[in-house]
Amino acid sequence: SVNGLAINNKVYDANTSATFSHGASVGAFAGDAVTVSAGEAQFVDKNAGSNKAVRVTGLVLAGADAANYVLNPVGNLSADITQAALQYRANPASKALGDAVPPLDGTVTGFVGGETPQTSTTGAAIFTSTAGVQSPAGSYAVQGTGLAALNYTFEQAAGNATALTVTGANPTATLNQSNVVAQTIALAPPTVKINSATSGLIDFTQAPAAGNPAATAATVAATGPGASPSFAGVRLSAMSQDELTGMLAARDRYKKVMFADAIYKLEQDASLADLPPCQSRDDVEQGRCLLTDELKRVIRAGQEVQVAPAPQPSEVPLPVEPATAPTAATTSTTPTPPTTTVAAKSDLPVLNVNPTQKRKIKSAALPQIERKVAVVIGVDQYADQRIPPLANAVNDARAVASLFESALGYETVVLANATKQSVVSAMNKLALELSPRDSVVVYYAGHGELVEATGLGYWQLADSDASQPQTWLSNADISRMVAQIGASQVALISDSCYSGSLVSDDQIRATPGGLDPKTLLTQKSVVVMSSGGNEPVFDQGRDGHSPFAWNLMNQLKQVNNWQPGGNVFARVRFAVARELPQRPKYGSSSAAGHQAGGDYLFEQRQFEAAP
Repeated sequence: SVNGLAINNKVYDANTSATFSHGASVGAFAGDAVTVSAGEAQFVDKNAGSNKAVRVTGLVLAGADAANYVLNPVGNLSADITQAALQYRANPASKALGDAVPPLDGTVTGFVGGETPQTSTTGAAIFTSTAGVQSPAGSYAVQGTGLAALNYTFEQAAGNATALTVTGANPTATLNQSNVVAQTIALAPPTVKINSATSGLIDFTQAPAAGNPAATAATVAATGPGASPSFAGVRLSAMSQDELTGMLAARDRYKKVMFADAIYKLEQDASLADLPPCQSRDDVEQGRCLLTDELKRVIRAGQEVQVAPAPQPSEVPLPVEPATAPTAATTSTTPTPPTTTVAAKSDLPVLNVNPTQKRKIKSAALPQIERKVAVVIGVDQYADQRIPPLANAVNDARAVASLFESALGYETVVLANATKQSVVSAMNKLALELSPRDSVVVYYAGHGELVEATGLGYWQLADSDASQPQTWLSNADISRMVAQIGASQVALISDSCYSGSLVSDDQIRATPGGLDPKTLLTQKSVVVMSSGGNEPVFDQGRDGHSPFAWNLMNQLKQVNNWQPGGNVFARVRFAVARELPQRPKYGSSSAAGHQAGGDYLFEQRQFEAAP
């Protein structure tokens, strides 16, 4: 190893090892006094790596017999540069038993050579703790995550192990009927003010109101002074990277406080949000439970589920649907075909996938696929006023559905501001009505939450209660419902919180060519495409769409024959990463039946004109 090796005129310290794989020998005769001195070894660049080429210059022969020798050039030298270590250093924090965990922060130290987080890392540093609302008094670890770097590894500072202190009992906490201590404090935000420097973001950085410790210091987007919290659209092009990172982190902190009680309950019992198995056909259609294999066989052996025919995409209005129509500024540039509102029993969706009512196909790149169905869910209005409304999730859903129908030939159903019951009903009906020759997409845009202690994710639908996890839709149930769908091609696309419980370790990569679609269509492919962020971020500069939705639609418009989902996703991921500090993900769901080597196929398909 060579310590103090000069690389690009900068001497690396002991964090860097430089081991030459070829040494330089003088080769002098015995008894001659010849040595090699001075000289400098330089790497071609400063980045970490193995067997990196080294250039040696300035070597000089010395000694009494040096004049009798010639120094030949030294070549083919290589050495290793190991990654330096960075430390997440959490700032000390404290809370009382029964209070929500306060916003956690810290620093990252250990950068060398004048480098900074902005110049040498990607992502945003996030500090979290396993402590919950009712964690007993004591010390708890605060872990730093969120950054990635080519030339550094990451570790936790020793002080992180006890950075959060929980003290005493909270006198404002009481026992609820389930004998679980629950917060009784309100979530009303303090008075707000416009921060013009961040393009209309509401500034929540002032101190919490008296008696309201849950109104944590945060910066969330809102609609105007005095408004309730709202994750409104922003103009991304007008925001710096620091402003954007800060806004996303503040929204996440606000949600952690708002959902603290429900998260604590799920940490104690992860099954609270899970649905029971269905016992009857009526339960299946009402969406109160999960369809089982046995009940599916019974129903299919008897009378078929009745569905109402409709030649155009349908949309089921729910009580929380906004009364006003979207403005021109928030609608998509994609042409939207006329939609039909279906009067469904109990306001539940009627899927237009009756085999006898299929629209006639004018052209199809992959005629082996018999039918294509898309259920598109968008939720931006919530009955629980504590949950911040979203700016454009419903309009994103409508625009995506329009593209699926007009360019890709899907029979589409839009669930605008859908309840948990309506989504479950739709998924149950997909399981009853689709066959192995079919293809289905389920798209979701709305709030989501990840319980870090269990690694499980949840969707918050229009009737979700911020404090009651029983009203949330768990990713575990979503996976079970997807597994019941008999189509050989199934894609779940989520512009919301990502959870590993929906995706196995098998990431699906782009394929340069040589795929045989006929072979792929003979095996079960269940894929999950996630935006990679915790929430959709709506860009006023992109017709109000989230960067994920906008780029997904842009790439799907370019499918003029057929393309594997891995190829489409690779371009979406690259485009989104240029706009937001988040990394979309694409992988398979073996729990839902995905077979190794499969992928979802997007194909261009046109319907004949409706009569």
